[in-house]
Amino acid sequence: MRSMTASGSPYAVARRALRFGSPELVRMHAAELARVDLEDALWVCLVFLESEPAAFDRAAAKWLGRLCVERPLGLCDA
Repeated sequence: MRSMTASGSPYAVARRALRFGSPELVRMHAAELARVDLEDALWVCLVFLESEPAAFDRAAAKWLGRLCVERPLGLCDA
């Protein structure tokens, strides 16, 4: 989630939703963003781990796939 606009930007609102820890708010506000960066995507996973464990597995698998594509990792590191 990257932006350089004011505190009312979709990025800032999505960041506040992450801090609040509400999976409903995270889904709603992250959907308004063009892209969620890898670090924020990990925070999304952690929100799901705490509040919606059933959604965590899918979110974590998606995050791990992104990690393997976006970072230079070997198989052992992944």
